[in-house]
Amino acid sequence: LAHDWLPASEHFGEGIYIQLDEARLKAWEKQFENEMKGHCGSMLKRAEDLPASLSQLSSVRFIMLHTFSHMILLRLAEDCGYSISSLRERVFAGKDEAGILIYTAEGDSEGAMGGLVEAGQPERFEKQLQNAIERATWCSADPVCRELENQGFDGLNRAACHACTLLPETSCPYMNVMLDRLLLIGSPTRGEITGFFNEHLQRL
Repeated sequence: LAHDWLPASEHFGEGIYIQLDEARLKAWEKQFENEMKGHCGSMLKRAEDLPASLSQLSSVRFIMLHTFSHMILLRLAEDCGYSISSLRERVFAGKDEAGILIYTAEGDSEGAMGGLVEAGQPERFEKQLQNAIERATWCSADPVCRELENQGFDGLNRAACHACTLLPETSCPYMNVMLDRLLLIGSPTRGEITGFFNEHLQRL
């Protein structure tokens, strides 16, 4: 018996999509290519054993965007009225892709409070961005967190732990792996790598 319908579910929610400047990102990747390969090489090698959905994403670009997504999501949860576990992320880090989506979606039409939309207003989001980058510079577990070369599940994180970067399992579809705060802000105390937001950090 043929049917002209398919099972589906309707969700209501809101979100913020953040697109990084592709030209600036490519320039950073090219300028510090060898530096980043040395820094992330062992992590990327171990990621080859992950499920295909994750191993195909493993790159310096993905690690940086994924970590940026976590830092922004944590700051937005503080500001917009949602619990951290109710927010979710998607990372777009393929060829010519450099974006993150922070969103919430529920079956209840009353589930969206408008907090994310408000937080996405330019003047308000700029403060969230500044706070996220500044908060990425420290962790209550530093200097241990910052200096470990492999921590978390199967050693697939560097400077990222529960005290600074990790999210509830419902929020991160990437198993809370491939994270490193140093790709955002560099290692200012030792000068080993230069993070993508290093110039922004110097202006704070």
